[in-house]
Amino acid sequence: MPIDAVFLESLRCELQEQLLACRVDKVQQPERDTILLSMRGPNGGGKLLLTASPNHPRIQLTSLSFENPAQPPMFCMLLRKHL
Repeated sequence: MPIDAVFLESLRCELQEQLLACRVDKVQQPERDTILLSMRGPNGGGKLLLTASPNHPRIQLTSLSFENPAQPPMFCMLLRKHL
């Protein structure tokens, strides 16, 4: 599926309903190409999954839990510092 303006606008509308005025509570990197942002806010928040996998790239809200590595990767620590 191509990423065009129509797709990005529908994604923005869908995520805005849940994540408007939310703050990043926790940053996890369970896999090399996956970031999980735990959000909290007045609307309840949720978990935002960002995956840059070549086979299945996606951005979605999820309720699944992922196991983290014992030592977080450097990119994860950088995100924690700046978010």
